[in-house]
Amino acid sequence: MNVRLLVLATAIVLCSAEPRKYDGYKLLRITPTNENEIQMLTKLKSVIQDKVDFWKDIRATGSPVDIMVPPQMVATVLAITKEYNLIVDIVIEDIQPLIDDQMRHSREMSAKGIIIQLGSGRNKPIVWLEGGIHSREWVSPATMIYMTHELVSNYKKDTDITSMMDSLDFYIIPVFNVDGYHYTWNGDRMWRKTRSPNSGSSCVGTDPNRNWDWHWSEPGASRFPCNDAYYGSSAFSEIEVKSVTDYMASLKDIRVFIDFHAYSQMWMSTWSYTKDLPISSDYNDQINLQSKAVEALTAVYGTKYTHGTVANTIYEASGSSIDWAYGKLGIKYSYAVELRDTGLYGFTLPDRYIEPTAIETFEAVKVIAKHVM
Repeated sequence: MNVRLLVLATAIVLCSAEPRKYDGYKLLRITPTNENEIQMLTKLKSVIQDKVDFWKDIRATGSPVDIMVPPQMVATVLAITKEYNLIVDIVIEDIQPLIDDQMRHSREMSAKGIIIQLGSGRNKPIVWLEGGIHSREWVSPATMIYMTHELVSNYKKDTDITSMMDSLDFYIIPVFNVDGYHYTWNGDRMWRKTRSPNSGSSCVGTDPNRNWDWHWSEPGASRFPCNDAYYGSSAFSEIEVKSVTDYMASLKDIRVFIDFHAYSQMWMSTWSYTKDLPISSDYNDQINLQSKAVEALTAVYGTKYTHGTVANTIYEASGSSIDWAYGKLGIKYSYAVELRDTGLYGFTLPDRYIEPTAIETFEAVKVIAKHVM
């Protein structure tokens, strides 16, 4: 087995200031039950979106909307929701203790823009796995590290892993958004975007999963630099995205592309930019395989996952990684995965859930890898 580390050119912006604190911040959940409540939620968002953080955005009836609210805004938000006849549950009373717990029990990964290549290097079919494109989604990089460890340490020991490694090359990016991830440790735990400056704006960063050159700047992304879904000054404006896409385009025979996120427990395929479906033959293959992957995942601990296309499962999101991988490179099995949980902890998932999350996810990856072998 050949293991290579390929270092991407990324800039880490250091921060000497004290990390931002979230004392008294609450996570509120509103689950709309009809279209009128969807309209009221949309109206609510237009009023408060610049002062709160939508962890889970408005999707559809029955789909929870999670909003992190600062202490000075809690009374106002509750008053508005009461006026709109929206029922609110307080999911997390105080965000900061959960962040403190994560910090105490976790250690920052040292990966700096690294692609790990596992395999013989003999031009075998490729499985591409990447995590940490959104920096605050910590369970994603941790899951990537676990799967990498399993592949390396159990080669020639486990028959399934040995067979996969002999038949496929695995390319793994543990932390895609390196400077953003670094900033979640020493700046702002809830930071999502990159850390690149934006010309003409005091707001920093671009959403690296709205920056890919496939239906870039269309619905589901924002033109405003202060928005968490800001699509950037141009497609591929972010060095992380440009470096990865240039490298991917140089490779041959990538059979699988999976971009791991958190949270919501969803396994999703293209398209992201539209609710229209891919050509039927591809769509059927994509859905059938992800269904089998989810079955294998659920069989481990009983964790339930929703699956379907991104736009029909969550919302439209143009300029996404999986749309580019499928649309530009023709990688049929291109998936976006939202790992644990469904909102009890959200981005502050305690470390005791990391290993179970990684174990069950690896079982799903095995199903997909075996299929393309």
